[in-house]
Amino acid sequence: MLRYSLETLPYQEYWTGLSFNGKKIGFNRVAVRREGEGHVIESETALQMRLLDRNKGFRMFALDRIAPDLQLREFEYRYSLDGSNLELRGRVEGERLQLQIVNAAGVHEQALDLGQEPVYPRSALLLYPLVQGIRPGVNYRYWVYDAEDRQLSEVRQYVTGYERSNLFAGGAYRLQTSIRAQEATAWIGAKGQPLLESSLDGVMTALLQREAQARNYLVQAALNREETLINYSLVPADRRIADPRKASALTLALSGMGEFLLPVPNSRQQCAPADNGDVICRVLATVAHREPAPPDEHQLQKYLEHTPILPTGHPTLELLATDIAGGLEDPGERMRAVFSWIRDNIGDDAVDVFTALDVLKQRNAECQGQSFLYTSLARTLGIPTRVVNGLVYSKRRNGFLYHTWAESWDGNAWQSIDPTLGQFPVDVTHIRLIDGAEISDLTPLLQLIGRIQARVLEVGAP
Repeated sequence: MLRYSLETLPYQEYWTGLSFNGKKIGFNRVAVRREGEGHVIESETALQMRLLDRNKGFRMFALDRIAPDLQLREFEYRYSLDGSNLELRGRVEGERLQLQIVNAAGVHEQALDLGQEPVYPRSALLLYPLVQGIRPGVNYRYWVYDAEDRQLSEVRQYVTGYERSNLFAGGAYRLQTSIRAQEATAWIGAKGQPLLESSLDGVMTALLQREAQARNYLVQAALNREETLINYSLVPADRRIADPRKASALTLALSGMGEFLLPVPNSRQQCAPADNGDVICRVLATVAHREPAPPDEHQLQKYLEHTPILPTGHPTLELLATDIAGGLEDPGERMRAVFSWIRDNIGDDAVDVFTALDVLKQRNAECQGQSFLYTSLARTLGIPTRVVNGLVYSKRRNGFLYHTWAESWDGNAWQSIDPTLGQFPVDVTHIRLIDGAEISDLTPLLQLIGRIQARVLEVGAP
């Protein structure tokens, strides 16, 4: 059995070069050092990818203060994405984790109940088996605070064997890790370092490197002109849809959906499994749609809430919303006014953001950011609105891309609005899969990306 304490760990830091779908995209650095009566885990990640003819940059710096047994005490995380910034700070106090989220909307306080089980930082995923002792056949189960989802996640790990590979020198313990819908495999060498990591069915890999080699991965990423994300995530279609905006209906077969939980059918879209394992979706062109049961007051209130991503009622949004639609009473007219303002004032470059206010600062955003801004302004005007995610057809690529738009409640039915593509209502190729703006809401989509295909069964004439 291989076992180390944090005091006897044979390394102080290690570097890995990151690749996505065979293309170099950046590096990761992990360092462990003593601080007072405990230790600190420092993590640094730098990524560069190409999307829609634009280089997208992401940087993360994480500092986790931990006890000698790896339990989380406090943390500081800083993120930078396409010019937008986000900070997360947290401290364990008894059985609660006190959080601060700092973004363009200001400081947002949260508290998370931890219960009585110990909680670890996500940066300890590859340290925990070493501290507990690693050998083939051993299982581990514990909880981590997942900063990406801002919630607790259960981790299950299993050491499946001791292996050799031409991808690394010497032997290594093969460690399978499951956290929420994500699966990963790591090969841990005798010095406790991950010689190789693989996730997303091998699409994402991290290879142990010297510092200079790992940093060179970021240089190579900046020179790569291929659209890494688009090429991987595109859902290819078997035939073209000539004019999506004029189609009155669409029937689509999606293969490879597995056990993905299908959305509740409504008067616009019905998706159901077929005998051959496909999912058949039928979508109608409609101005508004209804669900089997209308939303109750509690549900509508949820779609008016302030969140760190959707800062409903923020003074900047209040002022802008009043300027855009303050004199309008009809919800439909207010929706149309907000939609038109975003179309006329916000560019659609592939710029990622953390919050709706980042969109106003950048004056550019991809589909998610534009939907964040529309939703925040609509909610500020008292219109219950939700962010929805799914697929939309791209004539340029003859396939479906993952996309985000919004739905607003007009008092009688839901209106589907896509500010990015300038569609109100949206066309029939908008296939809704899941609701939500938080990363945790989108996690189920990981089981679909890169795995599904589409067959166009029928396109209704105008």
